[in-house]
Amino acid sequence: MKFVPSLPNVDEVFPAEALGRILPLSDFLVLVVPLTENTRTLLGREEIARMKDGACLVNVARGAMVDHDALGEALRIGKLAGAALDVFPQEPLPEDSPIWSFPNVILTPHTGGSHPGYSESASEVFRQNLQAFLSGGEMVNVYRRERGY
Repeated sequence: MKFVPSLPNVDEVFPAEALGRILPLSDFLVLVVPLTENTRTLLGREEIARMKDGACLVNVARGAMVDHDALGEALRIGKLAGAALDVFPQEPLPEDSPIWSFPNVILTPHTGGSHPGYSESASEVFRQNLQAFLSGGEMVNVYRRERGY
């Protein structure tokens, strides 16, 4: 099942359930799903081995979704061409992590969600939610315990 939202510069978006089908096909795999029991260690050794040779991984979701030992090995042997990581299993990334030494890795300090205008966007969501709360309306971006996010 493929979901194609209207996003600029995005050809296709797939749900987590389609991961097995898309791993060998994707030049870039971008993780942007919430951390749940179903997505914990979403990319383990087996999944990384199934990825297309020379693919790149971008993780702006949660560090616990990726087996970093397996990722490090895949980067070291050239299975993966590179990775861009904004999140890590342990934050900050430990000083002794081999991930620091790879020239084909871009590391950012869990700031992937930041963008120019972030404060304005967050303030607008807060304003809308406050107005909805005070009037008994429906708020947006509400945590749903049954989903885990």
